[in-house]
Amino acid sequence: MLVEIATYSPINPPKFPIFKVAKVEIQGNNLIFHIKPSGSIEINLKAIIDVTPLTLNFFKPPRKAILIRLTNFNVLVTIGKNPLAYERDSLLRFVSMLYSTLLGGVIVNYEGKPGTLRIVRRSNGMYDLALVTESKVISISDWRKIENYEVSRRVKELLELLEFLGEEEQEE
Repeated sequence: MLVEIATYSPINPPKFPIFKVAKVEIQGNNLIFHIKPSGSIEINLKAIIDVTPLTLNFFKPPRKAILIRLTNFNVLVTIGKNPLAYERDSLLRFVSMLYSTLLGGVIVNYEGKPGTLRIVRRSNGMYDLALVTESKVISISDWRKIENYEVSRRVKELLELLEFLGEEEQEE
């Protein structure tokens, strides 16, 4: 999947970041951006402080983006405007891929019911976070009902990202 990324220091962010085309993959616990024509950025998933949605208003029309904050630098991820190179749902697929690795298979208690977390794709192309229990599958809509703090924080990020990116799908 192709995305556009920009990296910068959180101490002195640029007014207009320079984006480069990159292919994204996850290998083990590493998020890897293979930058074209050469080079790569490898991020240990455990080093990610947080992931937040934002709108890049310096583009006309504005673009949706995802900000990945790390200790020493930030990574902005967006998609380009060329429909031949970039798929409309690339950011959704990126978020799904990232959080499937961060949250997929984690055992949690949600509303007092134990189960494992899974990211599932709905028939309309959007994604949901679900708790798979012994008897049924429960859609997770309230991150506050997860008993593990670290997992609930990541679930909150995911739900905010899905809502933000879902707005884009509904607008079009």
